Amino acid sequence: TIKLDEKSSLNKVGGSQVVETANGKVIVARTGETSFAAVSAVCTHKGATLKYDDKAKLFACPSHGSKFNADGSNAGGPA
Repeated sequence: TIKLDEKSSLNKVGGSQVVETANGKVIVARTGETSFAAVSAVCTHKGATLKYDDKAKLFACPSHGSKFNADGSNAGGPA
């Protein structure tokens, strides 16, 4: 459960948050007023933590440039 209060980065469209789960890190992004996307926050290339790129509507690796769609599929890069 993620709390969506006034301090949450998920309180606005384009915001994202990395959450620790029993199965590892997950990144959640608010993709619309009532829609969210969540994928593993660990890049499959070298393990860096992904960030959400609201302009591109993709999850991106800051280390080597891999990009992932909202369903977790590869959208480019070395991953």
